[in-house]
Amino acid sequence: YEVAGITLNFWSRMVMELERIEPLQWRQEVVDLYANRLLQFVCICAQNLMKFPPDISDAADDQVDEINRHRYHVGEAVEDICRLLGGHVVLQQIAELLQQQVQTNSLSSLATGDWQGLESCLSCLVAIHMFVSDDENLVLPFCFEQLIPAMATNTAGPPTPLRFTTCKVIGKYARWLSRQARSKPQLMQPLLPFLAQGLSIPECAPASAVAIKELCINLHP
Repeated sequence: YEVAGITLNFWSRMVMELERIEPLQWRQEVVDLYANRLLQFVCICAQNLMKFPPDISDAADDQVDEINRHRYHVGEAVEDICRLLGGHVVLQQIAELLQQQVQTNSLSSLATGDWQGLESCLSCLVAIHMFVSDDENLVLPFCFEQLIPAMATNTAGPPTPLRFTTCKVIGKYARWLSRQARSKPQLMQPLLPFLAQGLSIPECAPASAVAIKELCINLHP
């Protein structure tokens, strides 16, 4: 994680230096030159740096704390890229990785399969939520109409870290969900029981409670 931290610091400084370039037109030209590299970095974050190790369930508490601190900084780095490229560009890149995870791993075997890749992509969605438009209509419908309902109806249920992150996704995109629910009230049907189940799992209860609160605030302003 120390080596990864050095890498994240480099990208953070790079973003700040690019943001200092004036005038704006010249800045955009320079950003365009680095766009492919920046998107490659997003891929590295979602596929590697954000990913939980396979033995996370056996890790000691101090190790888990260190991993979560590292993941927080990875999320900040992905958010920084949104400031340069725009949320829609970064969202599309994450969506491609998310689709790959769904195609590679059966949602029916999440409890025993490679769930870490899916979870890391969803964590990146959490990180960029402030840069995603409330009327986004390509990626989020897939998440909330297909992916999360499939997890919610899976009898085995997702592993606890994946459930926790999924609850955070629901909470962070509560405004988007509230807008969509006006024309698609069925959208909420699998999400609310999923969140209610999370309340009974100590590790997931805080994220579930916050998501329910956000939905209530946005559905009934």
